[in-house]
Amino acid sequence: MVRLKIGGMTRESCALHVKHALERLPGVRSAVVSYPSGRAQIVADSEMPIEIVTEAVSELGYRALFADSRNP
Repeated sequence: MVRLKIGGMTRESCALHVKHALERLPGVRSAVVSYPSGRAQIVADSEMPIEIVTEAVSELGYRALFADSRNP
């Protein structure tokens, strides 16, 4: 599981936008994005480069940082 802190979301629709973008990525099995907490949890295939996740969020105009030290 990949955990992210996501900055720049201003309402629930932002979280839905991020969730849908993440779930379209190859290798992502599921994504849960919370606007109130500013966090996302992504379940992805182990061989998927997880940098793709932060790039996808950045392309939407939000900031994404890995939330725990186990992930780069």
